[in-house]
Amino acid sequence: MSDKSSGSSKKPGKPSDWDLESPFDTIVSLEELINMPPFKAASDSSGGTATAGARLPTWLERKVIHMIELRGSPYMLKSDVYRDAIYIGLRVLNMRYKSDPDWATEAKIARAIDKANAITRIKTEIQQFASPIAVLWSGGDEEQAIQLFADFIGASVEISDDWKRTKQMQLIKAEHLFREIAERSSPEVKLAVFGDRSAKDAHP
Repeated sequence: MSDKSSGSSKKPGKPSDWDLESPFDTIVSLEELINMPPFKAASDSSGGTATAGARLPTWLERKVIHMIELRGSPYMLKSDVYRDAIYIGLRVLNMRYKSDPDWATEAKIARAIDKANAITRIKTEIQQFASPIAVLWSGGDEEQAIQLFADFIGASVEISDDWKRTKQMQLIKAEHLFREIAERSSPEVKLAVFGDRSAKDAHP
């Protein structure tokens, strides 16, 4: 019998060596998936971690328990099985996505619909925020309104999608109350809402 460690094929690295942030662009064979060591990493290289949960039929949970009870099983806890199953399952789903042009098309359509609906969500969020802020502002709680407005602007400028971020800031600036609060806010908030007004004044 030949030594499994020999040969030209590269064996998967240890689970701790896997880059959790990289996409599953590499297509692997079923044999490679079967021979992969269990995925045990519970956080990324920066310490980031998340908890995932889902309800399962009891027969599926029994399968998970059976995997733990098998002689020589590398799994100690049910969470070990779930983590490995999610990792392998996502590899399979990614390969299905890559190989199915209809799925890729559906994903593009879904993204287009999401972007079209984004303007409605943004407007709704701004109105939901504006209503209590108006109550605070008119009721004399101006400092509290200014602080909450600063928090809202701080979160808005962190939106990763350029189009959504720009649209949100445009809608914020369109609100008379928000412009009034911004004028009383910190220089950072003013810059986020109004942009560099000195530069605009210099170039009419």
